[in-house]
Amino acid sequence: IMRGGFPAGSLVYFIADPDSMAEVFLYQFTSSRRTYYITTARKPEYLRMNISSIGCVKDLGEVIFIDVYSRYYLNGAGGGRNDEEIIEWIEETLEKIRDEERGQEFNIIVDTFSFFLELNVDSFRIIKLVNLIYEIVKECGGLAFLFVLSETHDRKIENEIMNIADVIFKVDIERVGHRMNNRFSITKVRGMSPIPEFIKFRVGPQGIEIDTSRDIA
Repeated sequence: IMRGGFPAGSLVYFIADPDSMAEVFLYQFTSSRRTYYITTARKPEYLRMNISSIGCVKDLGEVIFIDVYSRYYLNGAGGGRNDEEIIEWIEETLEKIRDEERGQEFNIIVDTFSFFLELNVDSFRIIKLVNLIYEIVKECGGLAFLFVLSETHDRKIENEIMNIADVIFKVDIERVGHRMNNRFSITKVRGMSPIPEFIKFRVGPQGIEIDTSRDIA
């Protein structure tokens, strides 16, 4: 499935341990087509440096950053009304992208959607935002990735979003004695069969490398 890709128009709920290097998957997903990259935790210039360090991403000109981080943390007060305003701003930004790119395929990456899940807003606003992204990606035929940190959020709203999502992609670290293995699983794919096992990977000079070795019982 990693080579064939996800079905066009899929909303991917991408949940990962924060120490699993999962963001490298997101960097590679920018290489398939024009990508609107919503960054909530760092300035775009730092993300650009990290993405450019992955050899498989050749054209950073096709990655358009939407800087939620600076707008919220550097230009706003945070909390209260500012939480409502950042939701309104990102909805307006997505609607503009929808109009400007009508008829074109593109990806949306939200790094991280955990930021939105922790805002002091009604859960209805979060589900409304998810549904907006869902509708946009269905219309354009691209992919949308909601990057969420594992074991962080209220399970009820996570379950609602996972029910909406077309794909559930999980990345974690397996600890075996003194060894640690990075691995991923894809437990839900609408329109395709999910992968019925964990797949180990490592991060190399060209990005994600699937570990084809087998554990000996």
